[in-house]
Amino acid sequence: MFGVNEEFERMSSGLERMKTRVQYTGYDAADGRNVGGKYKSFQAALQNSYQAEWITLNKGTDNEKRWRCLINASRLTENFDKKVLSIDFDSGVQEGTVFWWDRTEKYWMINLQQHTEEAYFRGTITRADYELDIDGETYWAIARGPIETSTEWQTKHQISWNNLNYSLVLQIAKNSKTVNYFTRHQVVKIKLTYPDIETGEIIEEYHNWKVVATDKYSSDFLIDVYLDEWNDNAMEDAEVDNVADEPDPMQPHIEGPALVYGFDTDLSYSIVGLTSGKWAVNSNKVKINSMTETQCVLEILTGKPNKFILTYTSNDGTVVEQEITIQSF
Repeated sequence: MFGVNEEFERMSSGLERMKTRVQYTGYDAADGRNVGGKYKSFQAALQNSYQAEWITLNKGTDNEKRWRCLINASRLTENFDKKVLSIDFDSGVQEGTVFWWDRTEKYWMINLQQHTEEAYFRGTITRADYELDIDGETYWAIARGPIETSTEWQTKHQISWNNLNYSLVLQIAKNSKTVNYFTRHQVVKIKLTYPDIETGEIIEEYHNWKVVATDKYSSDFLIDVYLDEWNDNAMEDAEVDNVADEPDPMQPHIEGPALVYGFDTDLSYSIVGLTSGKWAVNSNKVKINSMTETQCVLEILTGKPNKFILTYTSNDGTVVEQEITIQSF
């Protein structure tokens, strides 16, 4: 049997050994030991697990960096592909982060963080298939829908037509640019891609959707945008490439807006590099209200999308033309 002193010494020695083990793991509480143990298991899984994958953050930028992570199955339906991401907190990811999954060659977005996981970041992810251009910057978003299965028909004076009735829910990262862009009545162009049935070539199309509501409050990192189907207008969508059409300053050219709106008035144009001549237009939808030998003022007489040519012919026979696009409101 142990004496009192021997028993005390034995217990003290056991406590010291336990303290040493706690200090070795880097934690000083039971919860900390559990977290530390799980983190070590996570690190081992990154090397050996079948679910271990490589992803790329900030792809295509100077801050691009690859990270090892775990991606596990969650929910796969016809409407969306959800999975669970596990990655080191040091990666800096959060809800709303979009990353490139190297093996699938697709962009994915983090939807929700599971805050019950303390050892590493764990959250649900969804494939982000939809590309949007917002003020010259590319954003990848998640879209759900349309879910409508019928068409709404209207009849009046024996004429029948159907209304646009498709709806779409878009989820995109929340920042100052997206908050200001997605406002009610904003028309959004969403790219649709699909392979050609004969050549296999990937075809890209853009279709219009109109913002009817936004949820900018439920998440600190994501916005839900509710969209209704909207009309596509090829003429209205035509853009004037100001860079490609930039005139040579050393050559005679016309200065003035190349993109105007229906029923615009007091549109001023001037000739550069020539001093005397006459103005003309090739459309009866446009009126020259006044002109001098170097300037003219136009008025648009239509509200429909169109194009016309403004021509300046100098007295020596030099002809300078400018194509002008009329865009409807």
